[in-house]
Amino acid sequence: MCGLLISLRPTGTLSYAELAVALDYLHHRGPDGTGIQAWRRDASGLLKRARNGSACHLFMGHKRLSIIDLSDAGSQPMGSADEQFSIVLNGEIYNYKELRLRLSKIGYKFTSNTDTEVLLRAWQEWGKNCLQYLVGMYAFCIADFKRNILYAVRDPYGIKPFFMMRESNTLTLSSEIAPLLRVKKTSPKISAQLAFDFIRWGLTEHQESTLIRGIDRLKPGHITEFDLLDGSITRVEKFVKPNLTHQGNQSYTDAVDQFRHIFLESVRLHLRTDVPLGFTLSGGLDSSSIVCAARHLEPDLRIDTFSYIPAKRGLSEETWIDIVNKQVNAHPHKLDFSPSSPSIPLPQLASNQGEPFASTSIWAQAEIFNAAHASGMKVMIDGQGGDEALGGYIQHCSAYMADLVSHLRLSQAASLADRLCGKDAIPLSLLLQLTAQDMLPASLITIVRKIIRRDVVPIWIKQSALNDFHIAPGLPYREVKAKNYFRNRFCDMIERANLPDLLRYQDRNAMAVSIEARVPFLSPPVLGFTGNLPPAFLLNEDRGTKAILKDAMAGIVPDEILSRRDKKGFQAPEEDWIFAFIKILEAYSPGNAIFDLVDREHFLKILSSTGFTHNYHSSIWRVISLASWIDWVTDMSGQIAELTR
Repeated sequence: MCGLLISLRPTGTLSYAELAVALDYLHHRGPDGTGIQAWRRDASGLLKRARNGSACHLFMGHKRLSIIDLSDAGSQPMGSADEQFSIVLNGEIYNYKELRLRLSKIGYKFTSNTDTEVLLRAWQEWGKNCLQYLVGMYAFCIADFKRNILYAVRDPYGIKPFFMMRESNTLTLSSEIAPLLRVKKTSPKISAQLAFDFIRWGLTEHQESTLIRGIDRLKPGHITEFDLLDGSITRVEKFVKPNLTHQGNQSYTDAVDQFRHIFLESVRLHLRTDVPLGFTLSGGLDSSSIVCAARHLEPDLRIDTFSYIPAKRGLSEETWIDIVNKQVNAHPHKLDFSPSSPSIPLPQLASNQGEPFASTSIWAQAEIFNAAHASGMKVMIDGQGGDEALGGYIQHCSAYMADLVSHLRLSQAASLADRLCGKDAIPLSLLLQLTAQDMLPASLITIVRKIIRRDVVPIWIKQSALNDFHIAPGLPYREVKAKNYFRNRFCDMIERANLPDLLRYQDRNAMAVSIEARVPFLSPPVLGFTGNLPPAFLLNEDRGTKAILKDAMAGIVPDEILSRRDKKGFQAPEEDWIFAFIKILEAYSPGNAIFDLVDREHFLKILSSTGFTHNYHSSIWRVISLASWIDWVTDMSGQIAELTR
């Protein structure tokens, strides 16, 4: 895992010194080494290596977190012997050993044991087609000086971040927003619409644009090609994900066996490291499956688990955590925290995240990674993505119910509802409401939301701001309706509605303390397989949600975990922290741009009253998070951040 900063200015020159300073704002992503290469156009217009420190037209900077092959042979940027290619990589290619063997048989020689060199050689041999062979998480740039193309690539599910800023005639790419703000020449403008969307709906990753105008995300699973001569985007291409192995006529029993093999293989690959690694453990099925799979695969592996144990009894999963720790003979690390006395202050967390975050559970997650860092961990393996890969959310259940009802399989729908609302403790009224919502046309959803007051603007939002900034208060996107409701929901949760935000929170929290976070559920073979399974293999009246995982992990994960009926998730007791929230908010200057949107005095008055609902707490926290982030943007850019249309 590393930090990348790439800048291209076709006309005029770049300031090497300015970019080198900006690169240092990624030091936490790669404290083990710094690599910079620069190129300058010669008289014929071709890019040639320039002396470091001099003005240049192309700058490639890299901050290295050494995970595999800790020697200097892994330094980046890394180039080909013929100087046609130069690459910088953020991430890991987990199957690099298998690819290296394949390339060696073709005739390639290697000078290091790194996955970066394997990726470089794979690109030399297969070009863009090499992406179909990769199992990993990655964001990388590779310059092809023969074809005058700069390729920017992001992994299929967006596990690793990649941002782009175009200003004047300069293109800059970065692993985080901070370096972009340092080199930005104009004052940062914050989209009032996206700020409202975050406060009201908790969304930040639902589109390519970030809250800061002119800074965008590169698309997951896409190759973006830039012309090295003029900096223009010449092509944006979605690359093919590795195809699936599931066959339509496969029995459930065969699918369970195949999934067990695929999942265990994913965990095996994710255990590859030359540095200490640990595991996050919540006590839920996903993280427990990973920890127990690691023990199954590696009987002698030291397993350090890190768990958040909230003091509020109803949120604690310590009982389940202890069961798993005992099963695998783990070295457990447990912690709790309060926003009134955190080890990571809110301003620091806002800086770490680089964008506002939707709930205080992200704060608790940051404390977990902080504790792991203090214990010497450099890699953490996490259960993130399990719900998305296995249809574990109530929205998946309602979508499958909609499929059954629309095909008049009413008896099966009733049996499934009985199971979900009985043993799995999902409220029947909520399940039916979401099922009906899935089946309604998008136009009717708008009407229904107004009737049940789902689209009502919070009373502390200034009406004048809605008018001045032309803010549309409704849900910022409408679900695309399809005949296959479950398939539509499955893809939506991965690509837009849920996973992108969760991956961003995890990446920033982990990298803030120089830890590489790995997610075995999000390898292409795993998601590829589950994504083509019949919904009944993922949730059914016999096993409830995540059926195939429960059956695949039988004999590996304790029965108590496999038969759990509740689902707490990673929660923090926000409602108990309301007075801490008041103190945090009162500290913000009335000049903060958030108060162009939020009525400060009215908001503080509401905050001091009682009777909040859980959803209302979430929107309150989002105001605080957004205010803290706006302060950070102002400090980082050295210019006052303002709201704009």
